[in-house]
Amino acid sequence: MTVWMMLLFAPLDLGMYWLAAIFAIGPAYTIWRWPETISIDDLQISRFAWCHPRVSIRWDEIESIFAARDMYVLKGRGGTAIRISIYQVGADELVREIARHTGINVFAIK
Repeated sequence: MTVWMMLLFAPLDLGMYWLAAIFAIGPAYTIWRWPETISIDDLQISRFAWCHPRVSIRWDEIESIFAARDMYVLKGRGGTAIRISIYQVGADELVREIARHTGINVFAIK
């Protein structure tokens, strides 16, 4: 792939800086879209990633938990929402743990 890109851009005489910038787009996008980390403790659930603000909801502030397509959504009283992808490792176990802490059953939206 690298050789192909170099052969493609060599006749354009853009220089190696443009080539480096083009190759930097892929890793930058991967880092930007890296999945968030979900953590729980006795007081709250939190979602955080290095390039997104941290979102936390206390257990007693969660109003609803519902499943929609490929994610679970937790809604807090203040309008705060935490989305949990069903593709995350242990997502079903996490939702069971959330239901245990909150006493709210998960329902599906079609």
